[in-house]
Formats: sequence, C-alpha cells, structure tokens
Amino acid sequence: MNDESPGNGARDAEGAEAGVGAVWRFGAPAAVALVGAFALARAWSFGPDLQIDFGRELHLPWRVSQGDRLYLDLAHWGGPLSVTWHAFLFGVFGPSLALVKASNAAACAVIAASIYVIANRFAGSVAALVTAGFFVGCLAFAQLLPLANYDYLTPYAHELTHGLALALLGLALRVSLGSVGSRRPTVAWVCGVLLGAVAATKVEVLFAYAAALFVAFGWPCLVGAPEARLRARHEWGRLALGFAVSVAVITLAVASHSGWQAAWLGWLEPWRVLLGTDVASLPFYRHTMGTLDPGASLLRLFQGSVLVGLGCAGIALVAIGWRRFMPRWAIYPAVFVWLAVFWQLPMTPGAMRLLLAPVGWIAASLLGLALFEARRSRDADRLGLAALLTFAVVLTAKMALNARLSHYGFALFMPATLVCVAALVGVFPGAIARRGGSREAAVLLGTMLVVSVGLGLHTQSERHRAARTAEVGRGDDVMRADFRAHAFNRALAHLLERPPDTTVAVLPEGVMLNYLSRRETPTRYINFMPPELAMYGEAAIVDALRTSPPDLIVLMHKRAGLYGTPDFGTDYGRALDAFAREHYRHLETWGGEPFDPATRFGISVWERR
Repeated sequence: MNDESPGNGARDAEGAEAGVGAVWRFGAPAAVALVGAFALARAWSFGPDLQIDFGRELHLPWRVSQGDRLYLDLAHWGGPLSVTWHAFLFGVFGPSLALVKASNAAACAVIAASIYVIANRFAGSVAALVTAGFFVGCLAFAQLLPLANYDYLTPYAHELTHGLALALLGLALRVSLGSVGSRRPTVAWVCGVLLGAVAATKVEVLFAYAAALFVAFGWPCLVGAPEARLRARHEWGRLALGFAVSVAVITLAVASHSGWQAAWLGWLEPWRVLLGTDVASLPFYRHTMGTLDPGASLLRLFQGSVLVGLGCAGIALVAIGWRRFMPRWAIYPAVFVWLAVFWQLPMTPGAMRLLLAPVGWIAASLLGLALFEARRSRDADRLGLAALLTFAVVLTAKMALNARLSHYGFALFMPATLVCVAALVGVFPGAIARRGGSREAAVLLGTMLVVSVGLGLHTQSERHRAARTAEVGRGDDVMRADFRAHAFNRALAHLLERPPDTTVAVLPEGVMLNYLSRRETPTRYINFMPPELAMYGEAAIVDALRTSPPDLIVLMHKRAGLYGTPDFGTDYGRALDAFAREHYRHLETWGGEPFDPATRFGISVWERR
C-alpha cells in the first residue's frame, strides 16, 4: 500500500492526537503540582497566627499525646478525628509545627487531586488545569487576612479542612467511578466510610457531604425506574454499612485512649455547642453570615450579579465576534497581549468581593438544572454533578449573604467558587461554541479573568506576609510573626526559665505560649474568649481555676470588638479578671499594658500569691 494513502494519514493523525493527549494527561497534573509546590514553599514559614486559634490546634494534640483525655481533661468543641490524628503523629514523631504543616500539605494534595478529577470529568481537561491550579496557587496557601489562620497550611480549625478533604475525595470517587457498574458497590461502601470520618470533624461539612450523598445515591429512589430504585436501595445499604464501620472504628480508637465517656462526647459535643448554646447569636457570627446588616448584604449581592452578568455577556460577544471577523490563528498572539494586560490589572479586594457575591446562587442555579437533567435522563454522571453542586451550595449557606474567600470563606466558599471557575473556563465556552462563537476566545478570556482574580489574591497575601518580619519559637516550631513577636518572645523566655512542671493559664487567649514553652494548663479550659464563655459558662471556668489554680497567669492583650465585647475584664470575663487580680501578684510586663485602649499589644505575667 502507498505510504501516502488516506488510511495511513488518518492513523498518523490519530497517533499524533493520542500523543498530545498523553502529554496533556500527565503534563497538566504535573503543572498543578509545580504551582502548588511553589506556593507551599513561599507560604511555609509565614503561619500560623501567634495568638489566635491555632495554638489550640497544637496544644490539644500535644496534651493528648502526653496522656490527657480529650473532652474530659481538655474541653473541645469539634469532632475527635483531627486532634486524634495529630496526637498520633506527635506520639510517633514528637510534637512540632513542621509536622502538622507537612500533614496539612498532604491533605491539600488530596483536595487538589479531587478537584482536578471532578473538574476534568464535567468541564474538560483545560478547566481541570485552571481550576486545580487556581486552588493550589491562589487559595490553598493564601493569607487574605492579617491572621494566617485561614488557609489550608495552618487552618484555624483542622476539623474543617480535614472534613473537606475527606468529602471531596468521596465526591471524586463518586464522579469518576460511580458510573462504572462493577465498581459502584465499592464506591458506595467507601463513600459511607468517608461519611463516618466526616461526621467526626465539623457539623457544617457533615451536612454538606450527607446532602451530596443523598443526591448521588438517593435521587434514583425518588425519580428512577424500578430497576434503578432497587439498585439504589442496595447502594444505600452498602453506604450505611460503611458509615457504621467508620463510626465504630473511630469510637474504639478514642475509647482505647480516653475511655468510653470521651468517645461518646466526641460525637455529642459538637451538637451540644451548636444546638445547646447561644454562640451563633454573637455579633461576630452574624457578621460572618451577613445577617448583621442584611440590607447591605443584599445590595452587594445585586451589584455582584450585575457585574458577573455583564462580564459573561462581554465574553460571549467577543467570542462570537472573534469567530466571525478574525482568523483562527490570531488567537495565539492575542494570548500574549491579553496576558500582559491582565497581568498588570489584578483585581482589587472590592472588585473580587463583588464578583464572588453571586457565586452561591449561581451554584444553586446550576444545581437545579443538574437535578432537572438527572431526572430527565437518569444519567449517573448527571447525578454525580448534582451531588457536587449540592455539596458546594450547602457549604455556602453559612456565608450566603457575605460571600468572600477570606475568613471562613477560604473553606466554606471554596467549592462553589471552583465550580464557577470550572464552568467559566469549561462549560460556558462550550455553550458559546454551540451558538457559533469561538471556544478558544471564550476559554482564553475566562482564564484571563481567573488569572486576574488570582493575581489580586496573591497581592493581598504578599502584603500581609510583608508584615511578618520576626521569628518566634525554636527548631521545628519556628514561625514568622508581626509586631507582637518581641513581647511574645520575652514572655516565652520567661516561661522557659521556669521548671517544666509549671502550669500556666493565658487570659483571654494565647495558648500558643503554652505549646511553645511546653507548659500545661491546669484545667480543661484553654481559651477564655466570648465563644468559650458562651459554650461552657464563665462560672464553671472560674470554679475550675479555683480548684486547680495555675502557677502563673499570663494576661495577653486582645480586643474582642467583633463579638460586641471589646475589652476583657470590662466588657466580658469580669469574674476571670477579678480572680486573677485577687489571687496573683504582678511580676513583669512586656509591651503595653494589656487591655488598655491605647495598647497595641502587651503581655504581663502574674504569679500566684
């Protein structure tokens, strides 16, 4: 046969296409990994916050690794999974901040891989690359607030990020293998196991993942044919079995260390805090949800919706015009021109907040469409997409009127944001192409918009990192800190000069000082901020301090204006402050006088009389 025959030419073209596909299949994940490695290296030394939240994330597992019992010897409002996991690591390798960061980097890898698999399934390989790259490069390790506790390297609560990793892993398995008949039973069982693990993290993630699994496995029971309903019932049985096994294993693990009472409290305590206290009514949480000023929240939502609508209309007009008036090859030089323009125009925080405002309702609209399509076609892939959208929508409920990627939004708003990124780069261009527009132009414009938002997030992060110029801690516990470092280091040196069995209570917040000095608190309470006072009661905390008084009390300056109670000892914690001043004498102060309105930061040490 002639070598130039059409048959050989077709085979050569197919071979070339397969070669390009193979390069993309391995190159795209490698590119995401490289971007993530660079972002991780840049962020490694800049977290966590010196005083707020993260000290608890180190102190609790350290104490559990030393033999203390979670929930009994140590008060904790989250599930037992994260503390138990870190306590296990501390018991094997020794306590260190670097070890926790390494574990969190592994969890980020699981999240990024899950995002890539999900986006690739529903929006295509280019959208998967952009979406996963946006996560690892702009969200996972970003510091969008002065506090370095709202990222995946040093999160304020590991229960949130661990729960997200487990839930997204389950959704990735569902969408990638859930339509393969021979593997559906295994997928259902594994998703049930992961549901049990998520139940031991944080209630918000449990609600979202349970709702997603209901859509993925329960929707056919409502709208499917008789055969589909029977198969769905079998899958529900396997899911329930996996859930029961997971819960039993976690319960036994906690009970083997801390006893059965602690094991049951691990499941009950998060629900007691959620349903049995008035923590959610504090102004801080109402502001987080956007209900403190609903009028302003709704106005921002309207403005953001208009902005997003105009942006999508602009992309569609350019893409349609490009196909009609420009040659196809011209898209390539345009890449460099548009990239240069967008590189110089990163989004401002205000513009990004407006763009993000309607993300929740966009995800909800996509969910309604996916459920309608799933009902009409009874397609397993449609159900997988609907499950993902359900997960994203339920997570946004806590911040529905105050959408942002900073603060709690780094986790709660992340899935919905990435769904919109994948739709912008993968689904929207396909819809434009079906109407006579240029898919390439739409993909490029959508990607440039994502790049612009990412550059804005990067600029915001670098501005906050620039304030962290001093080091605190020793060895694997070293971290970069801001203006508070000098006073903190002086107090840390003072504690390290004391005997190792010295007990210390830091009021109202600053248990990081306990962890870095390896000095225990004598009571089960380690934080004394308004949420903890609402959860456990100030009288109970004072009684515990009277029963087991610490050798030293450290007063660490902290304003709590967001809670509606700015000053410790005046607006809240009056009984705690009176107890400290009555039974302890002042030794030394570094920085300003704690709780003085004119003080920026200060620490004072008091010794028991």
